[in-house]
Amino acid sequence: MVPDPFLLMSLPATTTGLPFVVWIAVDPGDGRGRRVYVSHVAQPALDDLIEVTVEPDVHVIGDRVLDQANLDLLVHWIEVNRVVIARHWSGEIDSMTVIEGIKSVS
Repeated sequence: MVPDPFLLMSLPATTTGLPFVVWIAVDPGDGRGRRVYVSHVAQPALDDLIEVTVEPDVHVIGDRVLDQANLDLLVHWIEVNRVVIARHWSGEIDSMTVIEGIKSVS
């Protein structure tokens, strides 16, 4: 499913320590649960984002592919930042607070 770009916040590799861009979202109200998106470029087409659910276990949704090594890195990053991701998803914190709270895994 293509996300609403107004609900997304990009976190570049310099912020996350990951070899790709992570996009976190505010809950769009579709009942599908918390998720993040991944891209290998800073300005992807929305339909090129890799959708990843973060609960109950982290896994790719749909037909996009994230190799196992990068998925393992993403799983670790999500575990380290789960509270910040959850609070942003629920609208409890804004983008500035996310930037202040995100931990890099590099």
